[in-house]
Amino acid sequence: GHNYEGYSTGNCVLVIDVSRMNTVEIDEERKLVKVGGGVKNRELYDAISTKGYPFPGGTCPTVGVSGYALGGGWGLSSRYFGLGCDSLLEIQLVDANGCLITANEHHNRALFWACQGAGGGNFGVVVSLTFRLPNKVPGVTFFELYADYAKEIACGLASVGGVVVGVVAAAGGAAAPAAEEKTEFDVILASFGAKKLDVIKA
Repeated sequence: GHNYEGYSTGNCVLVIDVSRMNTVEIDEERKLVKVGGGVKNRELYDAISTKGYPFPGGTCPTVGVSGYALGGGWGLSSRYFGLGCDSLLEIQLVDANGCLITANEHHNRALFWACQGAGGGNFGVVVSLTFRLPNKVPGVTFFELYADYAKEIACGLASVGGVVVGVVAAAGGAAAPAAEEKTEFDVILASFGAKKLDVIKA
């Protein structure tokens, strides 16, 4: 599992595979997206970015959306869209007694509050999460700068307007990756609703 302290594994623990609960339901009229408990970042990005929507998700494509959101949900788009838990509207989980519980602002409010940052796997087995969708993003420009003056150039480009996805500034003019190389920035771009990667090199 994804946990820096290794808390997702251990001795005498039960691991429940929810990876097949990977449905993504988009309600464009109500601007909602409901994801199954086993949906990963990449699967969610692939589903909503094709419709032009961004999502305040994580950077690692194989992290589960449920664990990401239950831990608060920090990602590279957080300054623009907020934390993942800020968009969380409802959660369904199965408790230790085998009961299906729905938690939101109106039902089981204390549990819903606790699930907005207290960590994954602590209160039950998540079967679905419902998020509010951000507004569609018309376009995103991503750029990487490999130059001593990268920071100054980045500030100039950012002042033009639009969504700035990320900047990689390398002093001394470090070599840029080959054009055909793919990185996790493809996933990051998808979280902003971007469909195309344009790289500007200084």
